[in-house]
Amino acid sequence: MRPRLLIPWSSSEKWLEAISAAGMLGPIWIVAHSWGHLPERIPRHYNFAGEVDAYGGKELLLVLIAIHLSMWLGLTILSRYPHIYNYPLQITEQNAARQYRLARQLLIFVKTVVTWLFMGIIGHIVLTGLGHLYPLWPVIVIPLLLLFVAPIIYLVRAVGSNDGR
Repeated sequence: MRPRLLIPWSSSEKWLEAISAAGMLGPIWIVAHSWGHLPERIPRHYNFAGEVDAYGGKELLLVLIAIHLSMWLGLTILSRYPHIYNYPLQITEQNAARQYRLARQLLIFVKTVVTWLFMGIIGHIVLTGLGHLYPLWPVIVIPLLLLFVAPIIYLVRAVGSNDGR
């Protein structure tokens, strides 16, 4: 059985939580503010070139916000229980605090990036629905690159620090 520890939050974790909360509230504000100005049919799918290839009702935005909120809440709750995560190495009394902290930092970072990815997608759909054309690729590519690199950095730090610190 892994130890259950109460690990204080670092200042970087607190900042990421604040940034992720802003990323959660942003789309709600965007949709509420623009709802009356949106046409009944808005983009619901983009092709690989970033062009709209399907339209749907603007209620899609409410579904996206519900998914967004569910994901955010789920990851927020999960970040409180690092002892239940899967780890690339054995957790011991000596390394538990360090490994839990690293894993929690990764989870909070991933939550923040995914939250802002949702905000970017919802914002892009609203802007496109309002007739503004902006490229979609930065909204998708930059977060995906961050999501690819973050676990690699975590693994290097987790395996490299498995000396009981």
